[in-house]
Amino acid sequence: MSFSSDCKTEIMDSAQFENCCLSSHLYGFLCFFPRVSGSEMYINSENTGILTYLRALFERNGVVLGDDVITKGRKVNTLRCTDRRICEKIVSDFFTREDRMQMRIDTDHFLCQNCARAFIAGAFLASGVISEPQKGYHLEFSTHRQRIADDLAGLLKTQGFEVKQSVRGYDSLVYVKDSSMIEDLLTFMGAPLCSMRLMEEKIVRDVRNQVTRRVNCENANMGKAVAAAYKDIELFERFFSKGGRKYLSNDLLKAADLRIDNPDLSLGELAELSDDGITKSGMSHRLRKIRETAREHLDERGD
Repeated sequence: MSFSSDCKTEIMDSAQFENCCLSSHLYGFLCFFPRVSGSEMYINSENTGILTYLRALFERNGVVLGDDVITKGRKVNTLRCTDRRICEKIVSDFFTREDRMQMRIDTDHFLCQNCARAFIAGAFLASGVISEPQKGYHLEFSTHRQRIADDLAGLLKTQGFEVKQSVRGYDSLVYVKDSSMIEDLLTFMGAPLCSMRLMEEKIVRDVRNQVTRRVNCENANMGKAVAAAYKDIELFERFFSKGGRKYLSNDLLKAADLRIDNPDLSLGELAELSDDGITKSGMSHRLRKIRETAREHLDERGD
């Protein structure tokens, strides 16, 4: 199952809406039906569990649809009602204003402080989708009614969620990309476990990115150090081929030979190989002194 399906299943399993909130929850679904009229209403879903849940939600609101309203397709399933008596009641109860039908979100239907949460949960079950956590952070609601999208965006903002809007084809979108905001919204709608999964995935992702950056940085530094080491070796060998050993003290000769024999070792590792207890800083100083001496004498010889 997808992460979206898991979120919706958790919302349905945890829903404890009663009375006015139960009506608002159904209202959230209805506003995102592709069609609502006095003669027909329907909604499509890949998840038959959502349609079964919706049919039971109608019944809890006093509207019995019957078993034959759900039809299964190869990819998409449909809940469709063509009973005029039922359709006209739905339109009258939820969408009629001053004897005119209007497809808008009317917050006058919300009679308590939890009704908005019940509505938004229903809207997500009807039209919401969320990306897989390992692929990114994106939660959206979609509808072909621009006014419904505008109203939903305003409602979400009143609940403390900063959302954005856009259009994709014929659909108007209301979406969130901030991971923390998505976590809060999932918890708000009744999916705290999925919110925790998203949070855990974000932590894993952040740690993985930090490790990758550190490894890349260390590899880059190692590459620079190896390149510098081979440059030193080339200089030392050219200096020694011109009789340069006689210009160095025993300590400097030991340091030069350690560098030549161990091109891939760091300064600290070279210091550990030395038998005189020299530190990393001391090894760096000796190699720098060898470079200066080598360049000085090679310049004098015109090499």
